[in-house]
Amino acid sequence: IADPWVLAASKIITEEPGIGYRTLHDRLKADGFEVARKTVQNHLASHRAASESTPLPSSSAAQSPQADSKQGRRNKSSKVPDALEEPAISQSKQGRQNKLSKTPDTLAARNVIVEGPTAEMIRLNGLSRIGLCIPRNAPAPTPMGLHHTGLSANQVPASLNTPIPIFTHDECNQFLELQSGDQGLCVPMISMTPKAIATRYGEETSKALCIACQKFSPTCLNVQGPADVWRHVLAAYFVQQPSGELPLELGDFIAGFFNEGASSLADVVLKQLLGSNADRKRPEIRLAIQSELAPAKVVTVILLVLSETMDIWHPQNKSSPVPLKLLNSVRKRAKQRQMKAFEDNDTDCKVDPATRSKEDEEDQEFAGLSFEDVLAEEKLHLERHRGGHRRVVED
Repeated sequence: IADPWVLAASKIITEEPGIGYRTLHDRLKADGFEVARKTVQNHLASHRAASESTPLPSSSAAQSPQADSKQGRRNKSSKVPDALEEPAISQSKQGRQNKLSKTPDTLAARNVIVEGPTAEMIRLNGLSRIGLCIPRNAPAPTPMGLHHTGLSANQVPASLNTPIPIFTHDECNQFLELQSGDQGLCVPMISMTPKAIATRYGEETSKALCIACQKFSPTCLNVQGPADVWRHVLAAYFVQQPSGELPLELGDFIAGFFNEGASSLADVVLKQLLGSNADRKRPEIRLAIQSELAPAKVVTVILLVLSETMDIWHPQNKSSPVPLKLLNSVRKRAKQRQMKAFEDNDTDCKVDPATRSKEDEEDQEFAGLSFEDVLAEEKLHLERHRGGHRRVVED
């Protein structure tokens, strides 16, 4: 005789074939059953494998999700499983692993803009298609002259020399299942400039970063080029996967930057980056996602900016919302590496002219790549495969 919770779970699954294991676990808990989430996940997977009612979608699928009369919701006839939940498995576990480990030939265009992103909305629209997340009813972008900074109008920062915090999925995935934020927790991160990112992570990651930058204009930022976008960058999160399917838990993580409590890791990251200013700056967060094919893997960049605060990581910005201790580490690094702080101030540091010329050339390549060549290429890709962006708004 099956346990009562198994009977209850089977009934729910039969009534709602597309339900995810997290939602199923919550439903069972509400009905008074105390069952471990992992146990519920395994039961759901076994139930679907036995019935073979929900096949695993191809990792290289590029078709847009169908929407019904309510914006942001899939057509009820769609059989695609929840993007946030554990996908259904076939009878052959090895077959499922082979599908997930195969690098796709092409990637779906990330042209979906989600307003007021929640974990449910990200699940419904698919992690592989979302390109931009903004708060619901976000105000129109304001002129850069009105944005918060401690630098004067006469100081033009050499922003592409400014390092930003980089988080990697390989180092952070262990924290994605946190149930509550630990006040003393510090997530591993490293500060890097665009040049250093290209050198360490490769040209595909650099290209994804470039395209992610250009997605903020004009929807989120009223800027003139990549240097202006870089002044607003808060942090970046890098993911390297053997397939085009992003880790399922990233849906909660992304939503967590817009909804306090949705992801303990997102809350910890914001507290780590902004300290006591995290809650005050959360409404300014805008998030872009871009994926690129690399040899035997797919690289994805998740980029965070603040819409009305800039020069966040500039070593001479005394009004930065970053905790003083963290900003001091940036200042120390800039001093040690003799980084050029301002475009109009060549006396900040003494650098060999040949080295300076090479660095300037690489910065110009980054600028040109992100807003000319890459932008044109991405627009052509979008027009060819999607015919423009699709905006999704929270109900």
